[in-house]
This record gives sequence, structure tokens and C-alpha cells, in this order.
Amino acid sequence: MPFKISSLRYLAMAGLVTAIVGCTAVTEETRATLEYAFSKPDDVQLSADEINDFPYTALYAKWDDSAQILIVLGYIDSGEYNWVSADRETMVTVNGRVVRTAGVDYELMAVSNLSQDPLQCVVTAPANCALSWQRQIDIGTEDSRYTRSVRSEFRILGDEVLQLPSGEYQVTRVEEHGTIGSQKFHNTFWIEADGHVVKSRQLIVPERKLLELTQVKWVGR
Repeated sequence: MPFKISSLRYLAMAGLVTAIVGCTAVTEETRATLEYAFSKPDDVQLSADEINDFPYTALYAKWDDSAQILIVLGYIDSGEYNWVSADRETMVTVNGRVVRTAGVDYELMAVSNLSQDPLQCVVTAPANCALSWQRQIDIGTEDSRYTRSVRSEFRILGDEVLQLPSGEYQVTRVEEHGTIGSQKFHNTFWIEADGHVVKSRQLIVPERKLLELTQVKWVGR
């Protein structure tokens, strides 16, 4: 299962907490919040006070067939946002789209033609933004690696107010309809005026259910 709760959760959690806070002076309350979020066996749901005290950028991640977990931003490299869970499973996003995963059963290894992804311009410059996109994705398992062709079209549904864990946000709802081989999919993105994606429901690989990502806290915004 992606983002599974393993028998080694507490060892992994302890190592990750140490790695994240090791170079930063934190309070015992902060450490306790991080440990709570990374150890809770059921759906993680931070309170308003816990979110306010939480010092890191974080998202809720939930596959349609699993519990909600917390993932924390580890670092940013050339526009790639690298996220990590308590079990050290990792995910990379670009413009809010998941482009790589590691530590899951069906790993997304690569996405081609990322520079043409309409997510980077569909809200900020819609008049000059192509609303169709073709790419290839590489998928890996323990035994094999294979490629799938993906085609999709984008539609701007309009503005709305979205309730997130940290408050209300004015966003534009964008839908992506496409095919991976012969399989149809439907993604949804909620995007702020500056192009920042605050929530999404994405099909990462055709073998998995949809993944929902919800912004819990974004430090510096």
C-alpha cells in the first residue's frame, strides 16, 4: 500500500523527526506535534492550534483507498518540491503536480514534457496557455519498468472559496480530463491567483486510486 503504516513506523518516525528538527531550535510542543502527526495510526487531523504551532510546510495526503496522513516538505531543488512521510516514502511535485514517487508499490519514475504542463499558466496567463498536453510517464515496480502515453485537456471552471485546514482561500477550480493508454481519468486542481496549487485530486499512475493533496500549512506565504 502507498504511504503504508509499517511495523517500523516508530523507528522511521524518530529518525525523520530528528532529521527535520536537528538543526533547528524547537519547543517541546513543536516536537510533540510533529511526533503526533507522524505516529497517529488513524486519519491524521491536526487542530487549529497544532497547525498554528507547526513550523513546517505540510500537506495532507490521502489515496482514495487509505487513511489520511501528513507529509512534510523536506527541501526544494530547481522548482521541485520534495515531500516525505513518516515511513520515509517520498513524493516530488512541480507546480502542484506529482512527478515522482519512491517507496510505494507502483512508483512514478518520470514525467516527460513538464515544461508544457498547463498547470503553470492556466490561471496566471489563460489567454496564452495551451489547454492540451501530451507526455509520457515511466512507472516502476520491483520487477519491471514501463512507459505509458498520456493525453489530457484542461478546463477552467471558475472561482470559488475553498475551506482548508488553515482557513478560507479564494481559488480557481481547474479540471483535467485525459487518457492513459485506454484508461480515462479526471483530475481536479484548486489554484490561487498567483498559480499556487492549494489542493488537488490526481491520478498518479493508472494502477492506483486518486491521490488527494490538501495544503495544511505553507510557511512563507
